[in-house]
Amino acid sequence: MPHWEIERDRQQDNPPRAAIGQPVQQDIVIVVGRSPVNLIVLSRIVERARMRAVSATPEAAGQLIARGEAAIVILDGGPDMRECDGVLGVILDQKLVSSGDRPFVIMLTMRNIDPQTLETQGVVDALVAKPVTPEKMQPLIESIRDRALRA
Repeated sequence: MPHWEIERDRQQDNPPRAAIGQPVQQDIVIVVGRSPVNLIVLSRIVERARMRAVSATPEAAGQLIARGEAAIVILDGGPDMRECDGVLGVILDQKLVSSGDRPFVIMLTMRNIDPQTLETQGVVDALVAKPVTPEKMQPLIESIRDRALRA
């Protein structure tokens, strides 16, 4: 059976579920960053976890996040951890609307650091140190996806 038929059958067997007052869960992951290479690598990891990746620059990401469709947002903070500061307010607004559980926010860091040291207003749920590999990122994405499906 070709891949596209298997995927179509999977989607028909598992239709998106709607929460009261929220848009249909689309299993969308918004990948935000300036580096095209990182956006491609992260998008491929997301797709391997059987979720849909949407890449955006920090300037364009605010509009995508404001739609409220994203289950996960992955932020590449860049070398100074400040490249995505402009979207933190939009993410916080979405978390307030969804009682704090959507979107789940993963931030990429240059080194292992304590999440409390970041000035992210409590928006970031998980930190992943670079270099990002499928072995580190894919299990995290899959566990978030599976948790959302059980809810």
